[in-house]
Amino acid sequence: MVDVTSEIAQIVEGSHLALSPEELVEDLEGADRVIVCPGGLPVGRSIRGARSIVISGNVNGSEQALSEVLCSSTLIVLGNLVRARTQSRRLIVGGSARNTLMGATHFVYLREVEPNTQVRLGPSARQLETLRGHLVGLGSGTGSQGELQKQVEAARRSLGRLLQVTGVVFNLNIGKIIRQNKNGLEIDLSVFYQAVEGKSEAEIDQALSQFFAKAMVGMLTRLNRDYISIGRGHQDRFKKVVLKLQELVLKTRAFDKLNARRGVDAAQVNSLSEEYALGVPTFEVERPIQPPFELAIHGVLLDDDTNLPSIQEYRIELEAGLRPSMNTVRFFQGQTLTDMVIVPEQSLQNVQFSVAGHQIKWDARK
Repeated sequence: MVDVTSEIAQIVEGSHLALSPEELVEDLEGADRVIVCPGGLPVGRSIRGARSIVISGNVNGSEQALSEVLCSSTLIVLGNLVRARTQSRRLIVGGSARNTLMGATHFVYLREVEPNTQVRLGPSARQLETLRGHLVGLGSGTGSQGELQKQVEAARRSLGRLLQVTGVVFNLNIGKIIRQNKNGLEIDLSVFYQAVEGKSEAEIDQALSQFFAKAMVGMLTRLNRDYISIGRGHQDRFKKVVLKLQELVLKTRAFDKLNARRGVDAAQVNSLSEEYALGVPTFEVERPIQPPFELAIHGVLLDDDTNLPSIQEYRIELEAGLRPSMNTVRFFQGQTLTDMVIVPEQSLQNVQFSVAGHQIKWDARK
């Protein structure tokens, strides 16, 4: 059960700012602020920019303009929502909602749902875009990773063949970075990365370029003084070896960068998948829902076979039935109608909605 008094106490426990309705400007410019408004908003007023907001009165829009209230954490409205749009992490409404679109990433509580109300649970459009970006990066990175690995191997073999035919001395063991083994030349830049830890990718690329020119080419030149001094032909062959070595180093660096980015994408996807999992968001209502009403829950679902995440949406539409005191509930997965049931009006009161078994379900509130 939702204890509104306790919810308010939790978010105003620390420092908060009390503002009258007239003092509430459109952009509060305080991402860490907790705003308390002892009254209702002026008609059509929009506010955003706070962490949490408590409004003790009503939020009313007009036919010309909706009222908007957006915050990053908890929004509590003790009165009614009429012709309004909200977005928050948690939303608690002590009164009723009518002609209103409510968005929340995790939780919505309404005392009463009047006609033409929509609830959207799950990540916001911006959060979904961030998640999709990481999913795309993770997916495209898999193919690119395999292609880059092939290019690294090709560059390594090409350098090995060139060394055999040119006779360039290549006893170039630089710590663990460049080593000769039974499989040929091996380049491992992990020790180099430790030395430049904390630098940006551009700074690391520049440092690697300097390391290649001074350490690798410098040592290789010293090892091949006699070879180079023989004449122009040997000098040209030596330059080809240097260019092939540079190609191998750059391909290795590109492969490492992709792996690092995929590591970030994977970490972000894991974090966001847990944060926005389909089983997390819930919607609670006390009194019977008055149709028409729509509830959509979207979030991340792990595929049972591949264990890869995807973004899924489930939706129900509630309409007045053909018989008195009966309502029609249509179930959707994405845009596909999956089921339809007829339910008594009184069955949709004091219930909690969530996603279970690839469908929105409702149970008695705990």
